[in-house]
Amino acid sequence: MLQEIIVLVIVGIVLFFVGRSLVRMLRPKRDDKRSSGCSGCPGCGH
Repeated sequence: MLQEIIVLVIVGIVLFFVGRSLVRMLRPKRDDKRSSGCSGCPGCGH
C-alpha cells in the first residue's frame, strides 16, 4: 500500500515537470516578448 502511494507521487512529479517543459516548448514566443532571458516571474529585478 505504501509503495503504491510512493509510485503515484513519483509519477505525478514526473508528469508535472514534463507538462511544464511542454508548455515552455509550445509557448516560447510569449515569454520572449515579455522579457528576454526571464522565466516570467513578476519581480525579476534580481
